[in-house]
Amino acid sequence: MLFRNIIFSGLRTIVPFLSLSLLSHSLSRDFLGSYAAMLSFAAWIFLIVEFGTNISAPRLANEGSLNNISALVFSVKFLTSIIVMIFGLVFALFSSFPADTIFYGIILGIAQGFIPTWFYIYKDRLHIIIMADFVVQISILLISFFISIEVIDIKFLIPLYVVLFSLYSLIANYTVFLENGFKRSDFIMSEVFRFSYDSRGLILNRIVISLYTALNSFIVYVLLGASAAAVFSNSEKLCKAINVVNDTGVKSYYGKLIKISEWEKKKYLVTRLGFILLFLNLLYVIILRVFGSPIVDLLFGQQYDEVKRVITVYSLVMIPISIMYALGSFWLNSIGREDVITVSILVSVAIGIPFILFFGMRFGVIGYALGVVMLESLNLLIMSIQTVRSGLWPFKFSIR
Repeated sequence: MLFRNIIFSGLRTIVPFLSLSLLSHSLSRDFLGSYAAMLSFAAWIFLIVEFGTNISAPRLANEGSLNNISALVFSVKFLTSIIVMIFGLVFALFSSFPADTIFYGIILGIAQGFIPTWFYIYKDRLHIIIMADFVVQISILLISFFISIEVIDIKFLIPLYVVLFSLYSLIANYTVFLENGFKRSDFIMSEVFRFSYDSRGLILNRIVISLYTALNSFIVYVLLGASAAAVFSNSEKLCKAINVVNDTGVKSYYGKLIKISEWEKKKYLVTRLGFILLFLNLLYVIILRVFGSPIVDLLFGQQYDEVKRVITVYSLVMIPISIMYALGSFWLNSIGREDVITVSILVSVAIGIPFILFFGMRFGVIGYALGVVMLESLNLLIMSIQTVRSGLWPFKFSIR
């Protein structure tokens, strides 16, 4: 199941790179930087709207009525979407950032946040979501191709991107409704507020993570300009392409992990996934360091030579990230200890964000990348210390 999903996800990753390659060769760095900033802003909105339900909802569904959980998740996402839209309106009024970019970022983030991935994780049918996303990415590739040969005007790129994901979200939710269904009586406002309160640690976790992950390209855009944002975005996408393996590994096994009651069997599964992710990420880092230069030339062209220098530093971030996927996203979330993750992130962000901003303003994009590597390494160190001190360390040194 894991390797099948990873193969599908790999295909889903290759296609966006083909789209990015076409756009990098045909668009100016300034326009691509603005496009990257919009996607970065949308990723932050997604994390708010999704509200951690891809982690919490499968756990709750395993304990109670699936119908009620479906209604609960929909209600929470609806409320967070209203809050996000109000925030977006205020941000657009008092920010110098282009209003249309904010608007499209909000709509895209809400659409992606409403995709019911949690349902397919619980049902062990994650491949359906992966394949549906693959179809959307193929559509975006075709749009990028037609833009590159000037059949479609560049101004339609972002609106079409938003429309595609909005349709995908609507269809995905409709299929869940047909299979699972829920009535008006399932919408209990007191349950929504209780769920929101119980998830406060998880959503705080999401918000803090988003400040230095989802918003990276957006922050670089604000600090260093659109051209620098394009360089950083391309570097980040190339280095974090392996994240599709990390994310798919966690989602593929998460539904199984929460249904295991034996502590030792849980730890065995976490250790197994941890070793797999660490090995694959180390291999990917080596590939980037050896073949990064020709890969960048092929994908982005000579106007992105700076990406070659940035990825030599930024690729190292995948080593701590791969371990944190297994330790945090997989293990601690499955046992309801999001507080450990949140504390480690808050401390590392408080220490690391000033360094990121300083290095970014002092050394440009490569300095910002170095700051992110330092922050993620610090995050892993603090999370590991907390986990060991709490008696929750899951990894074994041998795998049967």
